[in-house]
Amino acid sequence: MEKLNLFLKNNSYESLFIVFVLGGYVVASGLAIPLGIENSRLFAVPYRVLIFLMSLYFIFKGIKEKKINIAVVSTIAFWLFYVVKNYYSLTNHYYKQEILPSLQESYVRIFVIALIPSLALLNLNFKKIDLRKTGKILFLIYFLMLFFNTVYGIFHIQNGVMGHIFSIYYISYGHLGTSLVLMSTYFLFFTEPKKRDKFIYGLGLLLGLFIIIEGFARSPFLALVVVSVYYLVVLKKEKYFYFFITFMLFIISYIYLSEKYGFNRLIFIERTYNWIFNGDTSLRMPLFEKGWNIFRENPILGGRVLFEDGMYPHNIFLELLMATGIIGFVLYMLKYVPLVKSWKFFFCKKKDSGEILFFALFLQYFVLVCTSYSLYSTPEFLHLSAVIIALSLYFIYEKTKSNDRRWDAS
Repeated sequence: MEKLNLFLKNNSYESLFIVFVLGGYVVASGLAIPLGIENSRLFAVPYRVLIFLMSLYFIFKGIKEKKINIAVVSTIAFWLFYVVKNYYSLTNHYYKQEILPSLQESYVRIFVIALIPSLALLNLNFKKIDLRKTGKILFLIYFLMLFFNTVYGIFHIQNGVMGHIFSIYYISYGHLGTSLVLMSTYFLFFTEPKKRDKFIYGLGLLLGLFIIIEGFARSPFLALVVVSVYYLVVLKKEKYFYFFITFMLFIISYIYLSEKYGFNRLIFIERTYNWIFNGDTSLRMPLFEKGWNIFRENPILGGRVLFEDGMYPHNIFLELLMATGIIGFVLYMLKYVPLVKSWKFFFCKKKDSGEILFFALFLQYFVLVCTSYSLYSTPEFLHLSAVIIALSLYFIYEKTKSNDRRWDAS
């Protein structure tokens, strides 16, 4: 509480907004089940409305400061194009009657969750944001909520399965654990924590790993492996590479032997074994093929936005091509041009450089949208994308300004 009060006193509205966007729903979704209101939207709706209103403030502020760039134009153009395609698809393509009411909510999700908060984040002034301090507050939120979740689960075990406080899908639950591991790892290896803080971050690392295993989804584990490689590349320490390779070989060997010889009791290991050694993709391949076939039939503008039963390809690239065609794909990807131009900034280790942490979180959710969820149902990816792109624009601006100063001096 003392750290939170200090944060509110010493940090900008921009920092507070990032905390609300990236950490607020962890709190909101973690209150529903303990209070017995998981089937209502008593917490989710007010939270989304609050973020929407805060977003409007930063958007208008950005307009006043004339912050128009390729990322803002691309984001607006794509989602408006998608809304038109969505309307056309829902009125001209067949969908099962029972899912139509939920599909009508897509317009609210697009504007309230995807478009407006993303525009607000793209307009943030990163001169006013201390990313490392913001990351510490996010760590505290994730740590406390997942710790409370674990304690709650121990006292609510049914048929050998722990209860959860979060009213979210099991894959998203596993990624909360991955986020905590990534934040803990960042503060342990990329900063110089005090002895007491090292213990807390170490505990956070173990707690996050427990959530990944207990949640039994595979994409949180895959994301952790991918981002670990990113961390290793930035750290540039050979001994860590050797340790990582040895550790991964041990984990894969243990998964194989425990499942092969029947002494495994964990669903996570069983599912990971089937994925690695049996090629089990949880029926993803038929969805991939169906999405690809729809794109091939309508390559320019795309075809239907979802399958007849409301399902989707479970891959962001395939869904973009299927639903919006080449035109939509290009419109969506244009916002990443600043990131492509400034990618080196995210691979430079500087003392207490918070951009490494936020890029790691972005990379984690990029892995998720390559394997699960639809375009607008992963706000974490959308919002972290906006943060990383806004950071890229800030880096480009600062570099240009620095070069201009050198030119003037000469």
